[in-house]
Amino acid sequence: MPTTAHTLLIPNQVDEVLAAHFAALGVGTIAAYKLWCYRHGLSTALDKTPQARAAERGLFASLQPAVDPAASKEHDPRRAALIRRLFNGELAGEKLNDLLSRLRVERNALAGDPATQKALGRLVLHVEKYGHLLRPMPVLKRLGANRANTYIAALGQLARHHRDWLRSVEEFYDYIRHQKYRPQPIAQPDGTQVEGPPPQPNFCMKGRSAAKLLNQVDEWHEMLSGAEDVPLKTWVPTGLAGFCREEYDAQLQCHLVWTIDELCTSQQLQAEGRIMGHCVFSYTDRCLAGETSIWSLRALNADAEEALEKRVLTIAVDNRQRAVTQARGKFNMALNQRERLEKKRRAGSLYVHLLRESARILHLWTDEVGLVQKSA
Repeated sequence: MPTTAHTLLIPNQVDEVLAAHFAALGVGTIAAYKLWCYRHGLSTALDKTPQARAAERGLFASLQPAVDPAASKEHDPRRAALIRRLFNGELAGEKLNDLLSRLRVERNALAGDPATQKALGRLVLHVEKYGHLLRPMPVLKRLGANRANTYIAALGQLARHHRDWLRSVEEFYDYIRHQKYRPQPIAQPDGTQVEGPPPQPNFCMKGRSAAKLLNQVDEWHEMLSGAEDVPLKTWVPTGLAGFCREEYDAQLQCHLVWTIDELCTSQQLQAEGRIMGHCVFSYTDRCLAGETSIWSLRALNADAEEALEKRVLTIAVDNRQRAVTQARGKFNMALNQRERLEKKRRAGSLYVHLLRESARILHLWTDEVGLVQKSA
């Protein structure tokens, strides 16, 4: 009689292969394995083909929550679930551990103000997952150990002022996570995209003012706004070289890195138009047809520990005539025309200075790649 491709197992028998399979599923015994199979509508038999076991491991992997690379090593999903229940009004009469008891005290101190209790719950859950501030040690040693001298109490004070928050906790965190962990697509010469590094993998708060961070968060959200509604269309880059030049700016007293890069997707055009306040997105069809290419001129403060590029100028190139047909700044500000005072105020004095300098940078680039300037 021909033998099967797998080994028959008698009850309670576990060989090395099955033991490894158990480990992959996070179960330690035959009973636990059979229960897992039963709960997921699978056969509870031990004698299965390699293909069936591979399918079980695939199912197990699909059921696992996505891993957040920014989560703290101290994050405990079960603890977070208990915290969530506590702030939902449950566990009122339950015996809790020290941390949960402290959190219940803080929540009860806000009795009569459900909105503030909710704000505190959001703060605590955020810190539980991403921070290290739930430990009971005193914040200031000189004040000694007391309830008011803990980070949990500080979170309570922050929650009491939630109506004055400029932005939600989630908005700030989404931006920081994007800067540190989210790989960025990089357009290739053949029109495809590859995964590049995050924008700022070493992002930190050192030397960063609240006002500066707020501006960066707003700019990032403005860039994202509506992007999900724009179908992704890509086109082949022109092959024209971009531009990169570092120089010292005497007025700003810092080194600036000037770059000019081609935009090769509909979503890049949409983001450029939203941030710059003009209608460059309308060029999508001409870019797809190969008639026009759009380029973004930006400036970066090379002396800053952490800095985002500042978009300064959007450039349209007629690919057939190898000519710059338009170059516009924020709110369609032109390079060599006197703009209304209202536009300058909206853009800010720093931007106006960069826009003025960008005319020279544009000229350097066009000379390098052999373009003519028909319009500015």
